[in-house]
Amino acid sequence: MRKTAIIYLLAVLLGFIFSCKKDDVGPNLIAHTGNDTTASIGDTIWLDASATFGSDYEIEWSFSVSPSDDSIAFSMSDSAYFIPTMNGSYTLRLRVTRGTQFSEDFMSVTVEGTFTLSGHITADSTIVVKNPGETDYIVTSNLYISARVVIESGVNIEFLDNTGIIVEETGQLVANSVDFTAAFNDWKGIHLKSQGNVIANCVLDHGGYSSYTGEVSESACLTLTGTARATVSGNLFKNSNGYGVVVKDQAVFEFDEPSYTNAFWNNNFASNGIGSIKAPVNILASMSSPDFSEESENAHIMLYESSYGSTETVAPILTNYGIPYHISGTVTFNKTLTILPGTEVYLTYQGGIIVNGDLNINGSSASPVIIDGLAGTAGSWTGIYVKNGNTLITYTDIMNGGYKVLQGLEEAANLTIEGNLNMQNSKVSGSIGMGIHLKDDAVIQYTSNFSGNTLEDNAVSAIRLGIDDVHKVVSDNSISVPTSTTPAIEVRNGQNDLTGTWTNLSADIDYLIVESIILKGTRSITIESGAVLQFASGTAFQVNGALTASSVVFEGSENTAGHWDGIYIATDNAVSLSNVTITDGGGGTVDQANVIIQPAAKSITITNSSITNSAGYGVLIKLGASDFGINEGGSGNTLGGSLGDFLNENN
Repeated sequence: MRKTAIIYLLAVLLGFIFSCKKDDVGPNLIAHTGNDTTASIGDTIWLDASATFGSDYEIEWSFSVSPSDDSIAFSMSDSAYFIPTMNGSYTLRLRVTRGTQFSEDFMSVTVEGTFTLSGHITADSTIVVKNPGETDYIVTSNLYISARVVIESGVNIEFLDNTGIIVEETGQLVANSVDFTAAFNDWKGIHLKSQGNVIANCVLDHGGYSSYTGEVSESACLTLTGTARATVSGNLFKNSNGYGVVVKDQAVFEFDEPSYTNAFWNNNFASNGIGSIKAPVNILASMSSPDFSEESENAHIMLYESSYGSTETVAPILTNYGIPYHISGTVTFNKTLTILPGTEVYLTYQGGIIVNGDLNINGSSASPVIIDGLAGTAGSWTGIYVKNGNTLITYTDIMNGGYKVLQGLEEAANLTIEGNLNMQNSKVSGSIGMGIHLKDDAVIQYTSNFSGNTLEDNAVSAIRLGIDDVHKVVSDNSISVPTSTTPAIEVRNGQNDLTGTWTNLSADIDYLIVESIILKGTRSITIESGAVLQFASGTAFQVNGALTASSVVFEGSENTAGHWDGIYIATDNAVSLSNVTITDGGGGTVDQANVIIQPAAKSITITNSSITNSAGYGVLIKLGASDFGINEGGSGNTLGGSLGDFLNENN
């Protein structure tokens, strides 16, 4: 009977024990890890302690044996896991504790299948497919290449965070139809420093964890530096933390003769974080048919300060690929630059364009070209300077330049021209300098070469040009200014082209004469009623041709006697001035007057005009010249000057 009672009590106790769960109260604690398992590098291994017997215990997972320095996430919870980064055997310890009681159990995880890459490859090698359709290799730390390495088609390589491939100056990488991707988050990318590299038809995914150049914003899936030369075509660059491709220093893309692969053709870019490409302008010589259709909203091609060489075999073209170009610093083109319809170019504050050659901007009514500052506010980039070449612009908006003076210039403008300008249906606005500057011998050849344009909100002036080009811009165009102190047109001396009518532009200052001008003997100018001409300090108007002006103001840019020199008339052509105001002149060192009549003058009519506030005389008749009745009572003129109203040297 006693034996039966003991057996009965044991049975009851065992039944109680095996009915307990984690939250039950019981006397025993038994850790249980579950079964041993196998995995591959990069797999997530969940650690399950749910089979542990007992209650109110605390969990702690740790490595007893590990071939790497991997860590266990949430090691003191029911959600613990780890991700192996190296092949080998891992032994995990589960320790459960309750007060002074504890229990331990162990499990084994065997990691195999994926091969690891790291360290330095110094001998010519071929990396072959190991696990068809699966990950073949995982790069666990930076892989340096100092020899020729060929990666077989179909190889899949994964990278731990912030690891990458660095091809040293003596190395060479040839990869065709290879997948490079991150094992977890982002890898660093491929860095090419050498020549003879070929990357074709590959996928580079989730690169750009950090930068190879030292510039944080230059992280990329693929980076070329130094004198690297590479053939990069048919690839997909996607999900970069930075750019898809970054090119620095003297690195270039080149045609690969052995594989007959083009330099930088047919590459796709998708969902890259900062932009698609950052490169010098010579990338335009090799880039063809890129696909940006799946790029992120902020995608762009960044062209940084650099020069496009005159020895390049093809001329540079900015093509509308569906994303804009960004320009930082001054980019110089030493060949003709063409910008195609629909292209958008945005520049940083230091950004500018210099063209040593012709500039052709070929917008259309349906697809205009836009050139603007990245900030989109007045004066947020430098400008365009066309040296030694002609300029053709159609359907283009050039906005918000003039931040600083470009190299080789003395004054800021949205657009500075040295050759011929032909501009149609375009807009120039928002400069904190001039809108357009036709410098030195720059000209508009025909009136028809400048029409349908809008020049507005330019702080210094809408346009500066030669005296013989003024009439070519004042009709069939809209010219306006932002303030009452801003001249619409600045006029410098010109050549010997035809002249015409200067219209009333309805500005407080229609024309500012910035240097002394000469109306040539075979030319004539008519100035429309209501127009205001101001003259900069020390300037003069030499009239050797025909001049007609009625109800026009000629004044100094400052309301000070002697601010400018005056109007010198020496022509056998007719000069007719009626109801005009001529003031603030007489600043010459010899002949001091607002109006100086020279002996060559033959047909002068000045009536009902006010010629006053001269630092010399109102009117000066030089020896041998006729006075043309200018000072007679019937002329209706009012004359005045600090030296006298009128002086006739013949008397």
